Amino acid sequence: MEGLTAAAREKPDLIILDITMPVMDGVAMLTSLKEDSELKDVPVIMLTAESARENVAKVAELGVRDYLVKPFKDEQLVEKVSRILPLQKKAAAVSTA
Repeated sequence: MEGLTAAAREKPDLIILDITMPVMDGVAMLTSLKEDSELKDVPVIMLTAESARENVAKVAELGVRDYLVKPFKDEQLVEKVSRILPLQKKAAAVSTA
């Protein structure tokens, strides 16, 4: 819940979620983000130990941008973030032009 409140306040460029979180799981948080008109376009990377096909399919349907399974190498996360953020900046520039 705190993360959702912080996202609404801060309007981040990218959000990294885990499926297993206290109070609100990552799927519920992703659903809430995608239902919020101010946050629906913020890209989300799911970083989790949950690798079951149904979990991956569920978050893909909800609009997660990428999925990374724990354990992971730092370089993998950096590569995914580096690929997503420049795309976000280009999309923002096009929409304001």
